[in-house]
Amino acid sequence: MNTLKTLLEEWCDADGTCYVLGKVLGMWSAPWDPSMKGVFWTQNPTTHAFHHVLNALVELGVLELDLEETRYRWNPAYRGPFEPASEEGEE
Repeated sequence: MNTLKTLLEEWCDADGTCYVLGKVLGMWSAPWDPSMKGVFWTQNPTTHAFHHVLNALVELGVLELDLEETRYRWNPAYRGPFEPASEEGEE
């Protein structure tokens, strides 16, 4: 199952992260194509919404943000409110 967690295990640039977010939300099913970058490079309601969601996920500690490279990844230390605490030494 493709989840945000599995798709963002590695660092991903901002455009790719927006694409992944839209994909897991079911907004598109098309595979990534470089021509899609135009959607994420322009000022439009979709781009604004994605960046609001990404910023909120960073504030919650769900995602990590590398400001120097403008890229995101899932925070491996994040434990959701419905996940049991990890065992000592377990990731």
